[in-house]
Amino acid sequence: ATTVKEIEDGDGNLSPFRLSQQRIEITSAGTSTTMFNITDNADASLFDVDTTNKRVGIGTATPDTRLEVAADSSSGTILSVTNYSDTSASACASLAFKTADGTEEVPVASDNGDHLGAISFAGWHADSLFTIGPSILGKCTGSVSDGVMPSELQFHTNPGAGAVNRFTITSAG
Repeated sequence: ATTVKEIEDGDGNLSPFRLSQQRIEITSAGTSTTMFNITDNADASLFDVDTTNKRVGIGTATPDTRLEVAADSSSGTILSVTNYSDTSASACASLAFKTADGTEEVPVASDNGDHLGAISFAGWHADSLFTIGPSILGKCTGSVSDGVMPSELQFHTNPGAGAVNRFTITSAG
């Protein structure tokens, strides 16, 4: 059974709130980009869903990317990926970067030269923006087929004029 409750969206507009055994649905009737927000006692954003820009913020009410995790403390680790397993020696915590040409509905094989994933390290610049320093780039280097992904891993630094490839590990090792 679905129960419909009316709630205020923060702009004074009433939004339908639907609650059932399977899910919670909130539909915005206002102009705010924030569809759903959880705050602490000081009204600081803990979790924010921006449906207009399709972004989620953890620790920020204004996420700049699809998922942004932000913290204003020096508590150490901001994000961790953890796995616990007593049943498999090969089970481990992992982070996967997946890239395909085409669309989500119709993905096609990556091409030679495609960037497969990157890790960038950036520092705040005096002009109110982050500037990328070192980075690690995974790149496709040949024809892709079932189970075959010719690739290389590049290590870059930024001496002041942009990224410079300093070291490459090829598919041959």
